[in-house]
Amino acid sequence: MSEVFIRKAHCWSHLDPLAGPKMARCIGQRLHRRLALARMNGDAWVMLTLTYDREPYEPDDPDAPEHLYDEAARLQHVNKFMKRLGDALGTKFTGKWIAKVEFQKGGWLHYHLILIGPSFIPHNTLLETWGHGACYVSAGTGRHAYYVSKAARYATKAEEGYPEWLYERTPKAVKLYRTSPGFWTPLIEYEQAKDAERRATLDDDDEATDTPTWRKRRQTIAERDADIDAAYGAETTIRQRIEDAQKCVRVRVPGEGEFIVECDEFLLRKTLDALCGEQERDWYGWRVYKGNALDVRHAARMANAQLKRWAADRIAEQPAAASPDDASSFTCNRHKNSTDQPSILDLAWGEPDLFEGVAA
Repeated sequence: MSEVFIRKAHCWSHLDPLAGPKMARCIGQRLHRRLALARMNGDAWVMLTLTYDREPYEPDDPDAPEHLYDEAARLQHVNKFMKRLGDALGTKFTGKWIAKVEFQKGGWLHYHLILIGPSFIPHNTLLETWGHGACYVSAGTGRHAYYVSKAARYATKAEEGYPEWLYERTPKAVKLYRTSPGFWTPLIEYEQAKDAERRATLDDDDEATDTPTWRKRRQTIAERDADIDAAYGAETTIRQRIEDAQKCVRVRVPGEGEFIVECDEFLLRKTLDALCGEQERDWYGWRVYKGNALDVRHAARMANAQLKRWAADRIAEQPAAASPDDASSFTCNRHKNSTDQPSILDLAWGEPDLFEGVAA
């Protein structure tokens, strides 16, 4: 019998509470390798922090942080700063820097930037070329890769999360990382060369089954974004995508591809346990079961129907809380959003009768 892989669906945004930490971790690991390669080549790097003077942006206006974010993106403040800094130092920094947007209290942005090449930059030169406020520089260390990549684990200095207005934009309108063209090229070329050397030492039988590390990615980022736009709609906001993803499960069937089913992951796993037996194993975050695509779709329909029946019974017991017509609108989301109201799955947790007869 074939295997099926299931996991919680993600909308693949840094603002997604599930996907954000994973994306940040991937960027951090890749940036560590990029800086290690720079160290092997004898290059130094510096860490820059670029802030904005708030006075020109009417700090009393509650929409001022959003206007500043839009202006910084539209006028390419970071790109033009790097061009002016390169002219001042008599060099070019193409392919040498990566910058990350971070938000302070109230949603005011600033940048953390790693610049490969110089080991020291005069502070006065930075102030003159930046021109928007204060800036700071420090010698590069390995910890800077972690600091720049912690977008989802460290949202703001006030620990308030990302500004609410970011969630009302489409993913393509929110860009928290900016890199100079060609920044990752030396790392890609180095890893391809190392894989070629390793494959040259393999036997013919081993080489036929071996896949280089850099070829293991199933999709390019552009292909992944195109699939996500097709699933959610290109104009849907990040908030809508997060809410939709929390109600869905991603399913992968070897040889048949991937698809999305609208069902809570916990309920789907419980139903698959009843239909197909206990899960076999975990594989890089995927839960693996014996079965096929039809088993998963059937389990999702059964779990959703069982949940609606249970919700209708609970509403009938508590008519003051809601009407029976609301049963179909219940969602079983164990990840609470901005409210403290328990979800229907939180209420159902520990209810043995919820899953009675699901395999009938």
